[in-house]
Amino acid sequence: AMSRAAVAERLQAARQQRSTEARAATLLEVYALLLQPAAGALMGEFYPELLQMAKDPGAPVRRSLARFLDSACRRFSDCIPQSTSTLAHLLADDTPDVAKGAIAALRNIWCIALNYMYVALWTSPCRKTFF
Repeated sequence: AMSRAAVAERLQAARQQRSTEARAATLLEVYALLLQPAAGALMGEFYPELLQMAKDPGAPVRRSLARFLDSACRRFSDCIPQSTSTLAHLLADDTPDVAKGAIAALRNIWCIALNYMYVALWTSPCRKTFF
């Protein structure tokens, strides 16, 4: 099982980094830990704090957050609602790479959401109404 202590320790290290690049690199380690299949239970615990990284002054941190949210939503559908609002915030970012990353992530999330809706409609007793 994934170690809660390992994730907490890396997240604390990221908070203490003064350099934006070092903070972004440490957060990438946190993201890699949380995206492992065994870490599903920990995602809910750390996810709200990670979403706060959208307010980080460093563009590399915000850019890596957009990529992480994209990956998290592909693995854990529970992440979609909070990720969507955070990515909408990143769309207005002054840094083009951050905004582009948010657009790409939102496009992928909406494809996932449409797929869920299609499956729900297809398996619905009212299916003949829609198809």
